[in-house]
Amino acid sequence: MQQKFFKAASVAARSLALLGAAVMTQSAVSGPAHADEVAMTETTVAIRIDVAGRQRMLTQRMAKSLCYARSGVNVLENAEILGGAKKLYEASHRGFAQSDASMNLFAEADESVIRVWRDVDLLWNPLKQILDAALSGKVI
Repeated sequence: MQQKFFKAASVAARSLALLGAAVMTQSAVSGPAHADEVAMTETTVAIRIDVAGRQRMLTQRMAKSLCYARSGVNVLENAEILGGAKKLYEASHRGFAQSDASMNLFAEADESVIRVWRDVDLLWNPLKQILDAALSGKVI
């Protein structure tokens, strides 16, 4: 049973790392964008690059916290870290797609980037289910 868990956690960790790399690449490299509430300026583009880097880091944090919690290492602390990282990842992901004035993120308008974001969603959605199951206390 424990070996099965470690295999699932390892797959989730690798998948999260790949997702982080995809997010970093596609979030930072975007063409023309539009803004409903946020203007596309040098500052907001720099923020976009910073948030893309944070997304990559958050995928690593989620993988680490999931592996530690499932290994019995500081379970409550790592579950809290996992939940916070997941929440921030999802908020930032929505901000890239829909705009978020509080994060100074403008909505993406470049169709090629939007298509890649759909690919990121295809990676994220199954991982989100794994993380939600882990956070609800279900065995993966």
